[in-house]
Amino acid sequence: MKCDKCDAQSWRVTEKLGSIEAWECDQCGNQISVHVNDPGIGDSVSKDFLHTPELKGAWLTKPSKERVQRAEALLPMIERLSPTQHLRRYVDKASFSLGRINAADHHELERELRDIGIGILDSKMHP
Repeated sequence: MKCDKCDAQSWRVTEKLGSIEAWECDQCGNQISVHVNDPGIGDSVSKDFLHTPELKGAWLTKPSKERVQRAEALLPMIERLSPTQHLRRYVDKASFSLGRINAADHHELERELRDIGIGILDSKMHP
């Protein structure tokens, strides 16, 4: 599979959640979610999760290195951006991917993200 940002074909698995894996491009660091068919483990991720829309977020306060690290620790599937790219998103009031979040975890996560300085955007307004 080719990376859609740099066309490299070398990936490493950074996280596994049942049959969902997070892959990171070895060349540019782009991350994607991949549904892996492994008959040995079955499909331990609920079908609802597979249809959970990817949420978008935006910085409410100026991002610092510490805030970015806290967000990455809280959301393993957050879009990986450099500190400069995060700052540019803040200045431009642009969104970035937070990954897929279960509805059950949404309210608690929204509160924690707000403490970090990130707001969850309405997916209907920001496709």
